[in-house]
Amino acid sequence: MRSLRALLAAAKLGRGALAALAWLVAGSLGRAATTILAVPLVVGLAGRTSDTWWYLAAFLATLAVGAVFDLRASLAAFDVGLGVAAHHDSVLLGRVRAVPLAWFTPERRQRLEQMFSSGGVELAQGFAHLLAPLFDALFTTTFVALGVFLFAPGLAWVLLALVALHLGAFVLQVALTRSSERRWFDAAERFSRALAEFSRLQPLLRLSAQGAESRLGDAAERQRAAARTLAVTSVAGHQAVTVVRVAALVLIPLQVVGSLASGATTAFEAAALIVVAARFLDPFMQLDRLGATLTGAIAVLTRLDEVFEAPVARAAATPAPRPASGSAARPGGGEAGRHEYERDALGAPARAAAPAIRLENVSFRYPGRPTHVVSGVSLEVQEGETLAIVGPSGSGKSTLLSLMAGLIPPDAGTISYGGVAHGELGPEGIAARTAAVFQSIALVGDTLLDNVAAGRPGATVAECDEVARAAQLSELIERLPRGWLTPVGEDGGQLSGGERQRVTLARALLKDAPVLLLDEATSSLDTLTEAGFMSALAVRRGKQACVIVAHRLNTIASADRIVFIEGGAVREAGTLDELLTLGGRFAAYWQQRQVAGQWALG
Repeated sequence: MRSLRALLAAAKLGRGALAALAWLVAGSLGRAATTILAVPLVVGLAGRTSDTWWYLAAFLATLAVGAVFDLRASLAAFDVGLGVAAHHDSVLLGRVRAVPLAWFTPERRQRLEQMFSSGGVELAQGFAHLLAPLFDALFTTTFVALGVFLFAPGLAWVLLALVALHLGAFVLQVALTRSSERRWFDAAERFSRALAEFSRLQPLLRLSAQGAESRLGDAAERQRAAARTLAVTSVAGHQAVTVVRVAALVLIPLQVVGSLASGATTAFEAAALIVVAARFLDPFMQLDRLGATLTGAIAVLTRLDEVFEAPVARAAATPAPRPASGSAARPGGGEAGRHEYERDALGAPARAAAPAIRLENVSFRYPGRPTHVVSGVSLEVQEGETLAIVGPSGSGKSTLLSLMAGLIPPDAGTISYGGVAHGELGPEGIAARTAAVFQSIALVGDTLLDNVAAGRPGATVAECDEVARAAQLSELIERLPRGWLTPVGEDGGQLSGGERQRVTLARALLKDAPVLLLDEATSSLDTLTEAGFMSALAVRRGKQACVIVAHRLNTIASADRIVFIEGGAVREAGTLDELLTLGGRFAAYWQQRQVAGQWALG
């Protein structure tokens, strides 16, 4: 499994894992040798032969050495398990940070929660408790069967066949259980989401007087059906192992009796071989009892493989520095891609400053959707310029900002930041050049200060105070008894929607990135508070490129340029006066918004 290799590599257990495997094989060999020596020992004790004491000494020696090997193998298995578990969360976290935002469906989010909460523990148990039984069932039984060739070749062939049958039945048992457990987990996740939705929407459901229980009932029924299937397949897999074990209890005595009747073995040898056969079956009985633990560990690795198989954004091999003004070349080829030059004071040619952000023929389509949400968009924002993106609902405005923020990679086209393409920068480079506030507000359950300072770790309280004033957050801080140290609650639950939005605005301003992206960032603010924030933003104009998705007319009117998007494509672009003079789609949109703003109850 790809995830298992990644975990072993991260835990740096290459040699440790090989040492553990070597000790496990050595322990299996020691147990097999002890079992095989029981045959001449029993025969010698019964017949009182002169070699009995030598066999007894060899038996005790292999027993002692095998015990040492077993102890060392168990410790090595625990070391491997603990090492893998210790690196499980860090490896998983690193991988999750690299996958596109669109990968995070509700089902995958819930699985990630399970993986972070219990995945490491299940992996540790799997390695620590299962390696020894697995090697015992595979190697000890095989070594015993090969040793029996010295006394009863016919029985040895039977034992080798039983090894293959036992392992095949066990693999079938695990496969059946895994398949059923996967369906049961999926059904349980659907039921959990339906139950959470049913609880969350109770006020709406009661007002609508609809049969809201039907969806929850369907999810519960699917979960019960999956549980029944899991029970049936678990019993079927266990029965497959049981059938092989019963066959062993029949075939081994028949073979021993046949050898005894033909004179190939003596009565004492037959009795000793029965003892060996009992020891031969013991590893499979232990493995059967640990089947649930193995299934759990495999389920963790399967969920990890899903994460490792997700596409990731290519990180830059060497992050390129942000070009200074007058030093960047225009990307692209041909006439449009040639460098634009201007003359400095000495008359020497110098490159024109690259736009703070430029999109060239950018397209994006969400997985599973037939059409592009963003289609062939080209635009640019100069340093210090404010661009407003306007359009009807569902036109792709928020997706466009997510593309600019590097949260999702474009399917086609290039996004450049200060003249450096997004593929060269990688996710970390894009994050360093952008600050964003989206409609979905994300706060951690800590203090106001911690949430704002997350924009730039290490910022002073004075710097946080400055951006708090710009984001109209100072009044809230002064009103609260604990000020900056007030906890916001889980997901900001102790704050109103407008207060949470002001916290995220302050966080984005504190980051002071070259490009500021605002997606309806003032939608939860009252008119007076929004006016204060826009005034503070106007003070910063010229220092930072700003891209705003907005519907409010005063926000749109304050922009240097406006881009009107419809159907995922740019339909019109220009200043407010130019677009109104054009009398096209934006002018109609502007007129509709003005009329809507004049609505009043008569």
